[in-house]
Amino acid sequence: AFLGIESGVLTEYVLTSLMCLLVFLLAKKHTHDLGVLQQANEELRDRADDLAARLSAGSEYGEQLRYLSQIEERNTLAQKIHDEVGHTLAGSIIQLEAVRLIMEKDAKKAGEMVRNVTENLKEGMESIRSTLRTIKPAPEQLGINRLKLILEEFTLNNGIETELSHDGRLDVITHLQWNILTDNMREALTNSLKHSSASAVRVKIEVMNKVIKMEVRDNGKGETVIKKGMGLAGMEERTGVAGGKLIIDGSDGFSVITLLPVENDPGSREADDQP
Repeated sequence: AFLGIESGVLTEYVLTSLMCLLVFLLAKKHTHDLGVLQQANEELRDRADDLAARLSAGSEYGEQLRYLSQIEERNTLAQKIHDEVGHTLAGSIIQLEAVRLIMEKDAKKAGEMVRNVTENLKEGMESIRSTLRTIKPAPEQLGINRLKLILEEFTLNNGIETELSHDGRLDVITHLQWNILTDNMREALTNSLKHSSASAVRVKIEVMNKVIKMEVRDNGKGETVIKKGMGLAGMEERTGVAGGKLIIDGSDGFSVITLLPVENDPGSREADDQP
């Protein structure tokens, strides 16, 4: 009986020891795995901090590069005005001073000098116009780039994919019409964000013979019965004031179409640019 009791205790002792060893090994493995995870987490944190620093440095570099480009452009413009227009005006002032001195003594000579001054000033004015035409961006470049910037910012802030495409001659779109298209697109994006649960928005501009068409369409849930709030009503009003029309469709996602009349002749731009 004693041996039986001793044997039972020994067996229990062995099992307990094995259990303790197993717990120890599991704890050791868990501690090791935890250390590996902590080290990996620290490495990821360091990489994230390094990436954030690089992105910040890249952003600052981009801003500095844009600022430097602006400074160089201004310097080039100032130098061109100084070299061409400044010399012309300075020479004209000198000749006018000479005309004042000889006007009574030699009217014929004075008249010739006045004509020379007039020609010089005409050339100076043409030089100014040429310079302004060189640095002044086309309205369509401003308009389409403004839309691109709005869409990029919308995607960045809300995680909704956007796409912009265009077809036809954008130069027929007037400054007022660009403002209408921009405001309508903003409002359509806001509606998609609030009501459509969309993951993507497509914007397409088409310029046809008589009509300018912009469609903002999302891939959201759409709406069979469209309730016009202040946003849609405002879009209709500003589109109507410009002689256009707004079409709203909720059957396949949500679509807002702005139609505006073509009213600008691209050939008249040079005349409009004359100061």
